[in-house]
Amino acid sequence: MVIVSAVAMPLLYLLGSNVLFFVIGVFVVYYCYGTLLSVFAATAADFYGTKHLGVNYGLLFLAWGIAGLVSAQLSGFVVDTFGDYRLAFFGATMLSLISLGALSMTKPPQVSESGPA
Repeated sequence: MVIVSAVAMPLLYLLGSNVLFFVIGVFVVYYCYGTLLSVFAATAADFYGTKHLGVNYGLLFLAWGIAGLVSAQLSGFVVDTFGDYRLAFFGATMLSLISLGALSMTKPPQVSESGPA
């Protein structure tokens, strides 16, 4: 979903003047957003175990919320400074690609014989 989002963000900016492409682009971006959000709990349990799952899941959601607040302010600053949303969209694309790079360097969680942590 990170790759799809990284492709959809610049296309949404470039083709967003067409209503059909705009609606499809928004659908794709929010679909990626929702699917990633839905696997947070399972991913946190796989990587960090279930003993402190509530705290870990809470920290993930706290980071998600802070990122939402910061990115909205940063996008607004970019629009005020440069006059359009191009850098905001391409910045989001770059962040998606950076997260894909971080994800590719992450070691998979160790699975014991009795099952996941």
